[in-house]
Amino acid sequence: MSCVQELQEHLAIIQSELSALKATPDVRSRGNSLFAEVEDNRQKMVKQYKEMAVKFNHMKNDYSAKCAEIVKMKVIRCFNV
Repeated sequence: MSCVQELQEHLAIIQSELSALKATPDVRSRGNSLFAEVEDNRQKMVKQYKEMAVKFNHMKNDYSAKCAEIVKMKVIRCFNV
């Protein structure tokens, strides 16, 4: 067996080990505790809050623009009557 073939086999073994390690969660870092679950939920809620804050700001800006447009249309209507 040549050196290249041995290295390719070794590489294949290491890649399969790496994919197996990536597939299984690291229990030591996260643990199986209530605190980890609470932290996960907190992070989800923070993400959801940020998304909703962005949507709220867009909607608030749209509302302000619509209100300004309504006022403008009322002024135009008053002068055209």
